Amino acid sequence: MLISYSPLHNQNLTARKVKRVRMDVFATPEFSKRHPFTTPEELAQYPFILLSSMTDYSYNNVLGFIHVEAAEIEIVTVSGELSFDNIYTAINCCRNGMGYLLTSQLLLKIPRE
Repeated sequence: MLISYSPLHNQNLTARKVKRVRMDVFATPEFSKRHPFTTPEELAQYPFILLSSMTDYSYNNVLGFIHVEAAEIEIVTVSGELSFDNIYTAINCCRNGMGYLLTSQLLLKIPRE
């Protein structure tokens, strides 16, 4: 069994949606001051810490932002020089001010090592 927040890359597996998990964009206060944004489109201008499970084998991640009240989805492609297959490594890089990161608040509550 695999629990994942990203689409399956192995077409031999069967996926079932169990629950929706809210994902947010995170950064250190210093990083966000140097790279401010007010709309999702502006995020494409700034460095992201990428998750290899969401890549198309390039240094890009395609993010979908849902506007809850309007029920609209906005697709934004972000890029960066750092790409990890381990979310905890990505979180540590984000905590060190190395870029924006899309993750769940639940994963950020794990204590630092």
